[in-house]
Amino acid sequence: MDTSLTPQDLMANPREQDLMDHMSVKRKAFETDTHKKRAKLSCQLCTYSTDRPTDIQAHMWWTHDISGGLSRFRWHSCSIPECDYKSKSAGHLRTHLWLKHDVGQGKWFPCQEPGCDFKAKINCNLTAHLWSVHEIGKGKWHKCKHCDYKSRTKGSITDHLWKIHGLGQGETFTCTKPDCTYTTRYDQHFKQHLVNIHGEGKKPEFPCTQCEYVATTKDHLERHKLLVHDMGDKVWHVCDQPDCDYRTTQKYHLTQHQRNVHGIGEAKEFPCDQCDYVAKTNSSLKRHLSNVHDIGDK
Repeated sequence: MDTSLTPQDLMANPREQDLMDHMSVKRKAFETDTHKKRAKLSCQLCTYSTDRPTDIQAHMWWTHDISGGLSRFRWHSCSIPECDYKSKSAGHLRTHLWLKHDVGQGKWFPCQEPGCDFKAKINCNLTAHLWSVHEIGKGKWHKCKHCDYKSRTKGSITDHLWKIHGLGQGETFTCTKPDCTYTTRYDQHFKQHLVNIHGEGKKPEFPCTQCEYVATTKDHLERHKLLVHDMGDKVWHVCDQPDCDYRTTQKYHLTQHQRNVHGIGEAKEFPCDQCDYVAKTNSSLKRHLSNVHDIGDK
C-alpha cells in the first residue's frame, strides 16, 4: 500500500482512509504495550524502582553515594584550608563558600534601623534579628512557666529553664577539689570559682579601651562600655515615669522595674507552702525554701 497518499487521495478512496486509521491505532497500541513491558530497574539498597536508566543512576548517587563511575556524579570539595565541607551540588558549594567563608558574590541583607550596622547573608537571619533586637515583625514570645521571664528566642528560654530552674538537660560543673562541694550550671562561674577560691588558672582580663577599667569577663566589659561610655549596639529601654532615670538594655528588666518600683502591671506571686512568705519569682521561692526550711537543693 502506498503510504505517501495525499489527503485528497484518501478522501477519494474511503477504504484507504480506513486502512490508515487502523494502522495508526495499531501503532499507538504497540507503543503503549512496549512502554508497559519496559523492564523495571530496582535499587538493590532500598525499595526505589523506575523504568528510566538515568533516574536509577541519579538515585544511586544522591541517595546512596554511588556514582557508578559516571563523571557527572562527583563531590565538590571546599578549597578553604582546614575546611572539610563537601557537597554533591556545585550550587551548594557556592552557597557554603559565601555563607561560611565570604567567598563569592552573594547578597547582603542590612538592618535599616538607625544606628544598627547588623547585616545578614540570609533574609531569615535579618528577620530574626529585627524581632530579637528591635522587636520588629511578627515573632513569637517564649514564656517561662515558672516565672515572669520571657524571651524572643527558644534557645534563650531553654538556657533559662536549665540555669535558673534546673529544668531540662544541661551541663553541671562540679568542683573536684578536696573538701569543696561547689557546683554550678554556669561555665563562667565555675572558672571564676577555680581562680578566686583555689588559685587555679590565670584570672582573665578584659581591659577597656576608653579608660583604665579591667573586667574579668567579656560580658562585664561590654556592660561597662554600655553604661559608662554609651558604646555598643544595644537598644536602651528607658523608664517613662516622672523623676526616674532607670534604663536597661533588656525590656523584661524594665517591666520588672516598673512593676517592683512603680507598681505598674500585674505581679506574679509564688507563695511558700511552709509559711506566709510570698516570693516574686520562682527562683526566690526556691532560695527561701532552701535557706529557711532546708527544702530542696542548696
